[in-house]
Parts: sequence; C-alpha cells; structure tokens
Amino acid sequence: MKQLPNLITAVRIVLAAALLFVPPLGAAFTIIYLLCALSHFLDGFLARRFHLESELGARLDAWADFIFFAVMILILYPIIAPSTGILLRLAGIAVIRLCAAFISYLRHGVFSFVHTYFNKFTGAVLLLYPLTLIFTRSSVVLSILCGIAALSAAEELVISLTSRAWDANRKSILIKEK
Repeated sequence: MKQLPNLITAVRIVLAAALLFVPPLGAAFTIIYLLCALSHFLDGFLARRFHLESELGARLDAWADFIFFAVMILILYPIIAPSTGILLRLAGIAVIRLCAAFISYLRHGVFSFVHTYFNKFTGAVLLLYPLTLIFTRSSVVLSILCGIAALSAAEELVISLTSRAWDANRKSILIKEK
C-alpha cells in the first residue's frame, strides 16, 4: 500500500509512452489518455489521503507529468500545426521550467519541479485541451493555454529563486514557506 501512489505514477509513464503507438484522437488514444488523466489525479489523492507522500513520489510525479506533456506535444504537433509564435512561446515556457528546476538544483541540490496550485490548474486545463480538438482547432485557445502555462512557469521560477528550502509541494508564491 505504501508504494501504491508511486506505482500509479509509474504506470502513467508507461501509458504516456503507449500513446505514441496508437492513432491520435482515436478510441484507443482517448481511453489511454483518460487513464493517464485519471492516474494524474489518483496518485496524488491517494498519497495525501493516506499520508503516503514522499520526496520520491513528488519527483516521480513531476517527471511523469513532464513525460506525458512531451509525448502529447509529439503527438499533437502535426494535428495542431502551431504557428511560429506558438512554438516560440512553448519553447520559452520549457526554458523557464527547466531554468527553475536547474536553479532548484543549484540552490537546494534537487533538480525537480514544484507542485503549486497554479501548476495543478495549468495541468488540468492542458489535460482538457486534446479533448477540445474534436470541436475546434482555434489558435486563440492555444494562445490562452500558452499564457496560463507561462504564468505558471514564471511562478515556479520565482519560487526557485526565492525559497529558503526545497519544498516540492509549495502551494504558491502567495503562501509563505513552512
């Protein structure tokens, strides 16, 4: 039971990889995608509910999210055919997130990402995006998503730059450190 949340997170990594081998936006894709989304919420819920949180679990969850996101970019890129402006925004967001993780490593010895409320909100919004492709492929929707993700990444960078100690579960720059 103690490792169940970490096991669920590891399954999400395998499922994310499996998405690379099914037709995009088809039935199998949608089922695997929804299982990834469910596991994203279930692992954290179980860890918090049964007090099974761990540093390993926080890191594994962050990497599973990152891998899932990277796989989705690979799959959705040809479908969305993003403009150069969108690509530059995505690259900027990735650089900001990697800088935040690198700064955390330099300052606290931990190369990882922070689980802020804003990051969780961004993740939820991004999880919904592929499902919206059935109805619209509007660049406006993608621009809004990039804006939300950029603000979330900026918050994480500020936390990495200003925190006195590493806390993967820091809720917000608006909430004081423990």
